[in-house]
Amino acid sequence: MISNIKALPTRKQTAWIFPGQGSQYSEMAKDFYDFDDDVKDLFNTVEKITNQDFTKILFNNSEDSLKKTNNAQMAIFLHSVSSIIVAINQKKITYKPELVAGHSLGELTALYIAGYIDLESIINMIMIRSNEMQKSCNLADSGMAAIIKLKRIELEKIIGKYNIWICNENADGNISIGGLTRSLNDFRNVVSNIGGKFIQLNVAGAFHTPLMNDAKIAITGSFNKVAIHTSDIAILSNISGNILKRNEIHDELINQITSTVEWLKIMNKINDLKIKKIVEFGPGKILTNLFIRYNQEIDIVSIDKMSDISKAEL
Repeated sequence: MISNIKALPTRKQTAWIFPGQGSQYSEMAKDFYDFDDDVKDLFNTVEKITNQDFTKILFNNSEDSLKKTNNAQMAIFLHSVSSIIVAINQKKITYKPELVAGHSLGELTALYIAGYIDLESIINMIMIRSNEMQKSCNLADSGMAAIIKLKRIELEKIIGKYNIWICNENADGNISIGGLTRSLNDFRNVVSNIGGKFIQLNVAGAFHTPLMNDAKIAITGSFNKVAIHTSDIAILSNISGNILKRNEIHDELINQITSTVEWLKIMNKINDLKIKKIVEFGPGKILTNLFIRYNQEIDIVSIDKMSDISKAEL
C-alpha cells in the first residue's frame, strides 16, 4: 500500500475504482510525472524491476505501441497510482476508502492500493501477467468486440457455435465478446440481424477467454508464491462481483485471466452496499461513464489529469 494511505481514517460508503486495458492513451500520466517527485520515484522503481523505460513508453510512443498488452497494463497501473500519489501530496485525499474494485488489470491496482500486495510484488505480477498475455495474443489472430443493445442471455444462446466467448459484461446491454478474428468477422452480421450493434475494439487479443489459457498456466506458479497481506479495505471480485476473502485472492488473479469480467455484478454490489461516493483513478473515464448511466444518484469523480485533482471534491 502507498504508506500514506494506510494511516488515514476510513471514509464509510466510499469506493475507489481502477480501469483496465482500453483506457490507455499517448502521454498518459505525463502531467503527474512532471509535477511530483514521488511519481518519478514510482516510475524509477518500475523501470528498475522491469528493465523497461516506461517514461518513453508512456510519453514518446504511439497509440499502437501502447495497445500492446505488455506495455498497456503497466502504463495504466502507473497512471492510476500516480494520480493517487499526487492527490495525497496535494492533500486532496485525507481518507482511505471502505471499498476498492478494478476492471481486469485494475483489480491488481486495487489490490496494491488496498495493501493486500506490496509494490515490488505487484510490479512483478503485472510484468509477468502482461508478457504472458501478449504471448497468447501472438499465438492466434484474435480480438474483441463490444456488443450493444443485446442482452447477455440472447448472446449466450448463439455464441457457442462460433467459438466466441463473453469477455466482460460492463452494463446491461453493454457486453464485450472475444474470439479468433475470423470467428468475430462471421459473427458481425449475426449481431446486426438480431438488432445489435457490433463495435470492433482496439485491443491486442481475446482477453478473458480460453484463448488466454496458456497465459493462465504460465502465471500460476509465480502468482501462488506472492504474499497476501491483511487489509481493512474490502475488494470486490471480477469473477463473482462479491467481496473477496484474503484466501481467495491467489485463485482470483489466476482464474481471472480466462474468466468473464463481471463489472455489472460489481456495480450491483456497490449499489447494494449503499456506496455514496466513488472515485475512479486512472486514464479515461470509462468506468465513471458506466456508473453514471447505471445510477445517477451516486456521486462519482474521475481523476485522469492534474486539472481533475485541482477542481475535484474527493
